Amino acid sequence: MKLVIYSPCIENPSVTYKGPESENYETVKYLYQRFAEIKAKYKDVIFRPYPCPEFLLTLSAPRVPCSKEMYEALGMKKIAIIITQWIKKLVEELKPEKVIIVGKKYSPTCGVTGTYKLKDKTLLEKLLPYAVNQDLNRSKEIKGNMQRVEGESGVLMEILKKELPYAMFVDIDGSSIETIERDLSKLEKLLES
Repeated sequence: MKLVIYSPCIENPSVTYKGPESENYETVKYLYQRFAEIKAKYKDVIFRPYPCPEFLLTLSAPRVPCSKEMYEALGMKKIAIIITQWIKKLVEELKPEKVIIVGKKYSPTCGVTGTYKLKDKTLLEKLLPYAVNQDLNRSKEIKGNMQRVEGESGVLMEILKKELPYAMFVDIDGSSIETIERDLSKLEKLLES
């Protein structure tokens, strides 16, 4: 038996930082439909979302965008450790032959091979109160001070890679239909091997 544990925003737009409304609605909708098709195709595979760490921390959507450093300062590592324990318990109970973790590329928490970080770490002190207070009017300012970082995992994925060294990881880049198809084909190759 194979077990796929995945980021909840892959199938539920309500937990993304933008909430269910997004400027790339058609692309987001395409991802949800394609992921549902994969789940239906592989009936012998168990698919389980993990709780959204960012939603658990902020209890809001939409919410202010945050960098990895901002989430760390807000206490995301504690949430990530709890979710990791939940995942480890699930793996222990189900005893799958293969564990695949699916993250959301560039998420400061769930990105496997890319995340968002502050362009200038000295801005953390200035921007953090906007996140604490969920000041949505400051979203553009925060986002303008963040940059994509390739090759670095988000807070949760960093911990999962250490705690589950036997797991295979896939990132889903939802920025275009092409990247979605590329990444979902990687997932399907893992499911078929």
